[in-house]
Amino acid sequence: MIEIKAPEDISEVLQDPKKIKIFLAGSIEMGSAEPWQEAIVEALEGVDNLVILNPRREDWDSSWEQDISNPQFKEQVSWELRAMEQADLILMYFDPKTKSPITLLELGLYARGGKLCVCCPKGYWRKGNVDVVCQTYGVKQVNTLDDLIERAKETVAPQQPPEDNPMEKLRDMAGLLSKEVLKRTYMRFKLGDRVRYFNPNQAMWDVGEVTSIRNLSTYIVRNPDHESAIVEWYNLRPI
Repeated sequence: MIEIKAPEDISEVLQDPKKIKIFLAGSIEMGSAEPWQEAIVEALEGVDNLVILNPRREDWDSSWEQDISNPQFKEQVSWELRAMEQADLILMYFDPKTKSPITLLELGLYARGGKLCVCCPKGYWRKGNVDVVCQTYGVKQVNTLDDLIERAKETVAPQQPPEDNPMEKLRDMAGLLSKEVLKRTYMRFKLGDRVRYFNPNQAMWDVGEVTSIRNLSTYIVRNPDHESAIVEWYNLRPI
């Protein structure tokens, strides 16, 4: 597992399709929010082909002016936007002790994206809004931080191939066999062939001529003394 914190360069990992990329979105207020990002990183330690994109930077200075003209501020926001855009999974945690307005903004950005998992515990000041948005747009929700960690583990767990179903194998084999039989039958009988056939109209074996091929398994055979009969392939014999 590799953890990359803002504003470290992420260009190389974003170009590696083999790596699963998880972005940690959510409450980040220094001094108010619990260090939930650390708990997730610790729980996923040792997982292969995993990259954690963590926006909590070591050198953040709360005195920085939050203005687009401020290069440090713009660098941070741009890093987060790019990382979320490229992430395979976004884990979002709303700490009840915080307001987290930027997290609300990010929820709106990715509610329709299909890669969000949200944990919004009771006590968060806008939990009702979060719940309605998640329900409306089908966003996965969990109740606790531990559940959020389990969701991350499910994402990075190796996918097991589906177990063989013996009945499906039998059906596949039967389908192949029937196709081969029909193919041989079609090749065996053609228009004008003289055949011995079981005439269902007369309830007897008879001799006639193939006058029409309806499909790969059904023929129309005519005997001069009787009307035409529809005959299945298994009731035909070559003469």
